[in-house]
Amino acid sequence: MAQSSLPAQRPKEDALAFFWDRLHQALDADSSGNQREWAEAVGDALARLEAALMQYQAAAWHPEGPLAAVDQTRPTLVRQADELRNDYDDLVKQLPILREQVRRAAEVGPSDGVDFTALRQQAKQLLAGLREKQETETKLLLDSVNTDIGAGD
Repeated sequence: MAQSSLPAQRPKEDALAFFWDRLHQALDADSSGNQREWAEAVGDALARLEAALMQYQAAAWHPEGPLAAVDQTRPTLVRQADELRNDYDDLVKQLPILREQVRRAAEVGPSDGVDFTALRQQAKQLLAGLREKQETETKLLLDSVNTDIGAGD
């Protein structure tokens, strides 16, 4: 996704989407015969995604952050927002671990028993988890502004 096609009103989310795409592209690159270059590109993309997610996660806890629009008068939505913030915290903790595994893989290579397929799958699972959290956030924000006023109204 080109940076210019990202919406301008939410720069932290835009950076997250941009670096999510960069990591996805790096993971999908052909690694046969050039595992070291692949691992270096994936490691760089992971580092950039990690920085963007850390900024986004910090903003998610801020009173004027992306989850500020959650209806505070609805306890279920408030609880879901808190769970989502905690989920972002967990993702932030997973990224450096994966990045270190990829860094080590770049240093030693497949001849030393590194399973590049497993690393690719682990990173894709992390991306899927992040995408799921973003979709959950969107639904939560929509639920906050859409109030069920009943069929008789």
